Amino acid sequence: DILASEFEEARFCAVETFKGLIDNCIDENMVSQGIDQIKARHQGVRSNPTVIEKICAILEGLLDVRCSDVWDKSFLVISLAFDTFGKSSSDLLPEALKNLADMQNMSDDDFSFRKQLNACLGSAISAMGPKNVLDILHIQSISVENEWILPILERHIVGASLQFFLRDILGIVRAVEKSIPKLLKDDKLFSAKRAEGYVYSLWSLLPSCCNYPCDTSSSFRVLQNVLCDTLQNQPDLRGIICSSIQILIKQNKKALSITNKEDILVDAELSKSERRAKERYTKESAEENLKEIRAFSSKFLEILCSIFMSSSKDAIGFLQPAISEIASISDKDVVSKFFLDAIRKLLDATKAVNAQQVNDGSMQIDDNSNTNNMTRALLLEFAASLMPGLDAKSINVLFSYVKPAIKDSDSMNQKRAYKVLSMLLKDAEFIERNLDVLLELMILSLPCQFPSKRYRLECLHHLIVYILKDPSKLRKREIVSSFLTEILLALKEANKKTRNRAYDVLIAIGHACEDAENDGRKDSLHQFFDMVAGGLAGQTPHAISAAVTGLARLTYEFSDLIGVAYKLLPSTFLLMQRNNRELVKVKS
Repeated sequence: DILASEFEEARFCAVETFKGLIDNCIDENMVSQGIDQIKARHQGVRSNPTVIEKICAILEGLLDVRCSDVWDKSFLVISLAFDTFGKSSSDLLPEALKNLADMQNMSDDDFSFRKQLNACLGSAISAMGPKNVLDILHIQSISVENEWILPILERHIVGASLQFFLRDILGIVRAVEKSIPKLLKDDKLFSAKRAEGYVYSLWSLLPSCCNYPCDTSSSFRVLQNVLCDTLQNQPDLRGIICSSIQILIKQNKKALSITNKEDILVDAELSKSERRAKERYTKESAEENLKEIRAFSSKFLEILCSIFMSSSKDAIGFLQPAISEIASISDKDVVSKFFLDAIRKLLDATKAVNAQQVNDGSMQIDDNSNTNNMTRALLLEFAASLMPGLDAKSINVLFSYVKPAIKDSDSMNQKRAYKVLSMLLKDAEFIERNLDVLLELMILSLPCQFPSKRYRLECLHHLIVYILKDPSKLRKREIVSSFLTEILLALKEANKKTRNRAYDVLIAIGHACEDAENDGRKDSLHQFFDMVAGGLAGQTPHAISAAVTGLARLTYEFSDLIGVAYKLLPSTFLLMQRNNRELVKVKS
């Protein structure tokens, strides 16, 4: 009655009281007693309702029509109950779930709490598991009446089983696919198109089912057969599968790095269902899971390599991270085999391009040259994708190819070379081993072609951060200044993407300098700011304008620099008084 009050304060107090009751007064013993009684009752044993059953009856009453004005508050309370009861929610709150599902049939004109309703249903899915939800709601196929559940499942499945996807979801997929030919035969084109959409939406549940699944070690062997077959025969689903593989590997690798359970509890945003799923991932279980995935890494790499070499730019965007994750857990010998094969093909393609450049003849030769250049670029990217699984010797082989490719006249190959170099430079040990060579390479490779600028900026970012963080590299600061000038000038580029990337790099360097100070001092950040301020002494208005722009962005990002920036204002104002259009523009 208080929850249905017209006074907001009373409603708030009622909700908080419910939450406190659920959080503090309901324990596992109370839930277990209720479950035992329910099971006994199903077997014909008569008994009075337990305390937990009475509480659940009250919670179900919150979905009564008389509380319709405060259903948004009711959903919050019931969501917490689902979260607290976990798997037992399927026995304790099945009627509440059915009532929530029935509300999906209400029109938006009559129902203004759709978002809160979906979140509450999501809590039920996370808590009791998607299979229990589908069973309680008697959902065995997808239609217009129940398609609302697909996006909710996608957002909220956690800790489910891979078997659920293999049996239940793929079972529905097969049924929907079977209906499509008949719909087309009957000229029901719209219905056939909608059915195809259902198939894609059902497959889109795979990444969610790979979100801390409870049976990876026992079910991945079956799943990998399905994934490999689908990768080869259904190009539209490759992105979904690659994303799913990444999630499986990343989560298990993360579980190996967690030292104790308290590290999981630190994340206050996790629901109880998410915590329970993550807590099941001990180091031992994660090792077993990765061992099972590793057993099929060679098979996956072979298929992905074949797909990679005939893929578009968009497809490479999801193939490359998946290959890298698989390589990171694979045996070194397996990765080395694929890497050396790619390098051999890369050298052959390079020789073919060089041989064709001797002739500047027909269009046929130009076509062959373009094909070989494309092949070179793809092979280089594939080889780079394997980096997480390569040893130092193989990394050096890759670097030996990148060095001349950085100066390549073919814009595509040069861009890929800079991209690979930016990936190599993420490893501080690699920079340490090759610092002098890298600095010389970056100086001699100027100017780069326009498509390569983004990745060149990324390379400069890694080198500058490495040098600024290491006090022993003071003698390299002059070289850093020249690199910094290049980044500042990129702030004035006409191309918006290049400009934005330059801003991102500038800020990233500032944050890296800030993070380097463990004692609370800001020496590295101030030194970096002073180096940027040195650009005010530039020889051209364009360079001065770029420096002012960079200083303004840094001051906006880092409040600690305001005092330093204030001291520069007099000289900056003097520069602004010059009668130059570019300097006048930067004032505003």
